[in-house]
Amino acid sequence: YESQLCGIDNKNIKPNKDCHESVSSISKAMADVLRDLDYVLSTDANYLLGHWIATARSWGETDSQKALLEFNARNQITLWGMEGEITNYAAKAWAGLVGDLYLPRWQVLFDALDDAISNGSSEIDMIKVGDQVLALGQKFSNGTKTYNPNPIDTPSAKASGQLFQKYSVLDRAKYPKIIHGVNVTSESMVGPMWTENIGQLGFLCATDPKCNGFTSEGMLFYGTFSTQPAAGVDSYVAKHAADNY
Repeated sequence: YESQLCGIDNKNIKPNKDCHESVSSISKAMADVLRDLDYVLSTDANYLLGHWIATARSWGETDSQKALLEFNARNQITLWGMEGEITNYAAKAWAGLVGDLYLPRWQVLFDALDDAISNGSSEIDMIKVGDQVLALGQKFSNGTKTYNPNPIDTPSAKASGQLFQKYSVLDRAKYPKIIHGVNVTSESMVGPMWTENIGQLGFLCATDPKCNGFTSEGMLFYGTFSTQPAAGVDSYVAKHAADNY
């Protein structure tokens, strides 16, 4: 997504201040999503890293046995071998794992993208990314942080409702202009997105300060745009672009 907007894989890429802002904004949004995922997972006993580790340690009789069992439990769901022989083979969407491993791994990728933009490179340094991801997995495998083996007190239904409100209900203050029965043509269109939910599209557009709005067909639009009649299609214009429409 951001590769398309910033020109990664385009041999004529140049450092771009606006693109830095977009990467920073989208990176923060991605971190929020992962923290929220970690939160909702922590409400269910079936999705807890803490339970996995506590169960593994319970098989040991001595401190050294418990430590070895914890290492193996951590390593199995991450690297499955100290050099990442089959990384992610047993990956899990568990509270604790999402927040403490997957989130930092995503940040490594966003940092690499930002470095490519800064250097005017046409490619992300995926060798460096791979080395950093491996190091994160090794650190996690050898970690000793204690995780709660029990779910938090917040019911799963309540946590899900909170996140539905955050991600699936349109924030009208950010999209004051809704144009019914028209489609948009712009300098740059991205999509269709993975959803046609209006609230989710609004969230996706709002993560990037360059996004001028979206259509009910799941397209985000950027730059100068125009409209044309289109039955059954609605276009939502972001607040910062509404005055220019």
